[in-house]
Amino acid sequence: PQPVQLLGVANQTIADFASAVHNLWPVMGRQVVGMQHEDRHSLLKLTYPVIVPGGRFREIYYWDSFWIIKGLLVSNMFDTALGMIRNLLRFVEKYGFVPNGSRAYYLNRSQPPMLA
Repeated sequence: PQPVQLLGVANQTIADFASAVHNLWPVMGRQVVGMQHEDRHSLLKLTYPVIVPGGRFREIYYWDSFWIIKGLLVSNMFDTALGMIRNLLRFVEKYGFVPNGSRAYYLNRSQPPMLA
């Protein structure tokens, strides 16, 4: 079902676009669970399911997460949005900051802060 917020969009082109984005959320969902041999790959463990910024990605990116979370809130996907925020906060607990993305090779840089 479409979120109530989308039903009131008067411009049909914008309404169609918003609906298409809403319908993509399940396709873009990922969950990193039960990783074996964590030392053999670069993907950082995430506690909660996430939405990635594109179909080819398995990792999240800090800046993209801001916009994804805003879209999830419009789509009434509050639990998913909260899980993404909790993953970012776990990075702060573990590393002292949110890395650019959820890969080990991003642990030396970040992006503009959305948690500030």
